[in-house]
Amino acid sequence: MVKVNLATFAIPDELLAAARAGDAEALSSLWDTCAPLVTMVVRQSRSRPSTLDPSDIAQEAAQQFFQAVQGDEGTDAQRLTDFLRRQLPHKIYSFLRAERRRLGRQAPAEEEEVERALTRQYRAPGVGGPPGRKLARALERLTPRQRAVIASLYFKDRNRQTVAAEFNLTPKSVSAIHHRALSVLRAALEESAET
Repeated sequence: MVKVNLATFAIPDELLAAARAGDAEALSSLWDTCAPLVTMVVRQSRSRPSTLDPSDIAQEAAQQFFQAVQGDEGTDAQRLTDFLRRQLPHKIYSFLRAERRRLGRQAPAEEEEVERALTRQYRAPGVGGPPGRKLARALERLTPRQRAVIASLYFKDRNRQTVAAEFNLTPKSVSAIHHRALSVLRAALEESAET
């Protein structure tokens, strides 16, 4: 790993000016000069999603660097250096956060899959069967619309606005249906716990 001394790190003004003017060789040299700092920033972003390829992070960092060179941050060497030190870590963090969100919601579980997982995972001894079966029986007490809203919100990981658009409702109506459905589920689960 290449160590970067932040106190002595400097970008030559002439090199930056030539790179901004469109000189490909100067841009390549500028990248060679700044790559150790960009690499250090990328390596410090430890909390990356396990399914994300490290080259994706490196590509995002390089893209941010080249955009900064051509943008307002590249007007002088000091501003570009400050961008690389202070703003690039935040841009990488935002990218990783968005990727975690995207990858986490990529394959939402269907209602039947969740029920099977609950039935397998929570085999509690005693009367009434496992909680997965209790949940399935409680879901049967809901109206078809309530069941569809609950499935969309919880099993398909959609937000209220998306569910409202899907069922041609207002977000406020979705909230009301959601709260009524939770009340019915809560009552059904408490009733099955008592028996």
